[in-house]
Order: sequence, then structure tokens, then C-alpha cells
Amino acid sequence: MKRKKFTLIELLVVIAIIAILASMLLPALNQARSKAKDIKCTSNLKQLGTYMTIYVDSNSGVIPAGNNNLGLRSWQGVWQDMLMQIHSPGTETVNYGFISWIDGKAVPQEPFACPSSVGYETSLSTRHYGINDAGPGNNTARGFASDADQNFKMTIGRIKSPSRRAALFDIDRWGSWPSPEAASVGEMVNSTGSGIGEWRHGGHSAANVCFADGHVEQRSIKSIPNDYTDAQNGYFWGTTERN
Repeated sequence: MKRKKFTLIELLVVIAIIAILASMLLPALNQARSKAKDIKCTSNLKQLGTYMTIYVDSNSGVIPAGNNNLGLRSWQGVWQDMLMQIHSPGTETVNYGFISWIDGKAVPQEPFACPSSVGYETSLSTRHYGINDAGPGNNTARGFASDADQNFKMTIGRIKSPSRRAALFDIDRWGSWPSPEAASVGEMVNSTGSGIGEWRHGGHSAANVCFADGHVEQRSIKSIPNDYTDAQNGYFWGTTERN
């Protein structure tokens, strides 16, 4: 018995059905992939929050500054390097030991790397996470991090509502020596040098935040006050004068 062959029309129908099924499944797969990255980012910040607690407990309650923790140069001894000593003891503390070169690009190591980063790392100054550096210019009050000029040592005991005070959070800064901290919504996604920043979570409308008590939650852009002077501050940025 002669076997019947597929006609061109039947083949096109099968291809069309496959295309329709793929178009229905891809959005769900992309959503699942995005959710997995959100969960990994949250896990990273929880881990960094734990390291921060260990660091603070080991330094008489003093919180590290965004940079210059070694008192050498402002771009050395950033807070990530201080926590990297807990994650991997003996790691370089002055030359960005938390960064690795991969395919010619400077990429932060786990847990300092957000999986939702778009991957345009091009310099040693790439930052995925930042520390709350809010405070007036006279450095007599701080939101979380100590003063990088070492004029004011911020201690965890000064924060009266740690569950409401931002400690570490998503930032998207890269280029030529961007700061490893932020003191406003605008600074969380700005970059110095080349490139642009973006919000990585919640459909590009949210950031993951680790609070001073160690818990992590995703906050929409609209729910984050502009800076510590914002009337709706709600302790998010805060200062020691407004706890």
C-alpha cells in the first residue's frame, strides 16, 4: 500500500499551529525567567544583608561608608570590598576584589551581581547594588552608611526603625568610576561616564531593597521617596536627625 505524503498545505498548517503555540508559550516562559531572576536578586540582597550584620557586629556597631573605608583613596575600600572579606576572606580590599573579568568585561561576582543586569559591563566600576548614603552635606547625620571622609561614624544603634530604613538596594551605574552608593531615586539609576541606567525589576518599574533589619522587599519607583528631604520620606532614606 502506497503511503500518502504530506501536502504543502498540510505542512504549512502544522507550521502555523507550532508558531501559534510558541507565541502563547514564550510570554509565560519569559515571565517565569524574569521571576527567577527577581528571586535570585532578592537572595543576593538577603545574603549581603547578613554580611552587613556580621561586619557591623565585628566593628562595634559601625556601618561601613560607601567608599574609602581604608582611609586611602576615595575609590578604594568600597563597601562591597568590606563585605567581600566576609564572603571570601583574604580577597583584595583596595582594587575591587568583588569584580571578575569575563570575556573582556568587568562583571561583579556573586552575590554582588544582579542576574537581571543587561550585561553592558565595560569597566572596573560596574555597580549592581548600592548602599544608602543619604545625609546633609555637613556629614553630621546619615541615613545608613558612614561618612566616606571619616568625619562621622554611623552606628546601627542610631537607627530607631531598622525595618523601615533602606540599607542596600538595586542600582544601575556603570562607566568611569560611578559611586557605589545612592542618596536619592535619581542616583539609583544614573551613571557617570557613558551609558544609561534602568530599573531592572517589576517590568522596569521597581527595585529590590534590603532594609537595615535584614529583610528584603521589592519597592515600586512610585513608593520610594525622592530623597531624605522628601515629606513622604517615611524613614526610607532617613538621617540620624530624622529617625
